[in-house]
Amino acid sequence: MTSKTLLAAYAAIAVPELWVYNSGELKIYLFNSGHYTQSESSPNFPEIPVKELIPRAIALIYQVGSYQALEKFEQQINQSS
Repeated sequence: MTSKTLLAAYAAIAVPELWVYNSGELKIYLFNSGHYTQSESSPNFPEIPVKELIPRAIALIYQVGSYQALEKFEQQINQSS
C-alpha cells in the first residue's frame, strides 16, 4: 500500500508523474489539480507498457543479475517503441 505521506510529500513539490513499485506491482500516479490519481499508463512513455515491463525487469534482476536484466529490458523497450 502506498503511504499517503509519500504522495503528499511529492505533491508539495508538484512532481507531475510518480511511479511506486511495491511487492511486484508498479503503480503510476499523475498529479492534477493539487492531488494524485492513479493511472494505467505513463503519459511520458505512452507507447511503452511500463506497468508490465518494470516488474518483469526487477524480477529478472533477482534471477540473472542486473547487467543481463538491463540488456533484456532494453530489448523489450526497443520492441515496444
